[in-house]
Amino acid sequence: YSIQCWEGDHLFWSYMIALLSLLTWGLGIPTSALAILVKNKRSLNRIDTRVRYGFLYTGYRRQHYYWEMVIIYRKVILAALVVFASPWDESIQVLVGGGFILVSLYIHDSSSPFLDAALNRVESLGILIPGVTLYCSFLYISVEVSVAARTVLFLLMVFLNLGFLVYWFAKSKSGLFKLLRSRLTMRPTITPSFTPISFAEQPSIGCDKVMSELSCQSSRADLLPPRERSFRNNFF
Repeated sequence: YSIQCWEGDHLFWSYMIALLSLLTWGLGIPTSALAILVKNKRSLNRIDTRVRYGFLYTGYRRQHYYWEMVIIYRKVILAALVVFASPWDESIQVLVGGGFILVSLYIHDSSSPFLDAALNRVESLGILIPGVTLYCSFLYISVEVSVAARTVLFLLMVFLNLGFLVYWFAKSKSGLFKLLRSRLTMRPTITPSFTPISFAEQPSIGCDKVMSELSCQSSRADLLPPRERSFRNNFF
């Protein structure tokens, strides 16, 4: 028994499974996280909120605390375009995907959501390079392109992505070292707010205080009535 791929029941269930996965993992989880951030947007600087949800907005500007969800939505939409636009012609897929990447790049560059300018540049390259790769791959699969041109396109795609990985690793490494250095330099120091007393230099201070306290207590006891004074002497 055989089933023809991408026709009839196979096409229907493929789209249904892809749609359910997209709604559950691609949209459900990011939307829940976004709702939590919007609910706690007035207390994002509190310690308890940072401990719970800081991994979602740490490193972004205060007005762009939700940008992590924007990045996830962008990746989900791009993946959905690749999946659901598969029956279309390759040129239409490249045009739709490239247009979406250009819009995403414009939105990111106009917003600059990260506090660190280097991270903004890394993210811009992370958006631009997939667009260039998409366009090169479209040229690569074209029948009119020669073998030499395909080799050049293949090497271009490899070197672009490897160069981006090296650049990303270098910036991430420097940012990590900067974070560790700031954590070490911001370690609080505790200085004593009192001056210890050396009993070797002043041996009579403790004894004088004790003797004065005892004499004061005995003088107060003499002022008590006879019955209470007798009770104190018997039990103390």
